[in-house]
Parts: sequence; C-alpha cells; structure tokens
Amino acid sequence: MVPPMQVSPLLKLGRYSALFLSVAYRESQALQLPETQAEEERRTAAEEKTKQDELKRVERTGRNPRGWHIKVSLHFSGAMWMSKAFCAV
Repeated sequence: MVPPMQVSPLLKLGRYSALFLSVAYRESQALQLPETQAEEERRTAAEEKTKQDELKRVERTGRNPRGWHIKVSLHFSGAMWMSKAFCAV
C-alpha cells in the first residue's frame, strides 16, 4: 500500500476555502429562487389579467377602439396537445 502524500497546508486552505465559498454561494442562490419565481408569477398573472380585461372591454363595446380585429387563440400545453393527437389517431 502506498503511504499518504503530504499536502501543503496552503493548498488545503485553498481547497477548503473554495468548497466553503461555493456551498455558501449556492445556498444564497437557493434562498433567492422562490422570491424570483413568485415575482415572475405575479407579473404573468398581471399580464393575463390585463389581457382578459381588454377582451371583456372589447366584447362589451362590440369593437376595438382602433378598429383592429383581435384574434383570440387557445394555447395548449404539450401534454394536452399530445393527448389530443393520440386520441385523434
């Protein structure tokens, strides 16, 4: 069996410092992740609400104030699309 090598204390310090800093950085990023996701969900919900309000207003008035035709399209998730594709076969 080969005897263990002697490693410089400076190298050990560098390795453990890098390990500690990477763990601390990842932990700080993990703590910020839910805040970022919640902020994005709020922004998406606000955009959806403005779109729905605009569509309701257009339906009430009967026409778009600019005279443009508003096209309403349904967006399906991949799972819904796949289930519809396999059901049609």
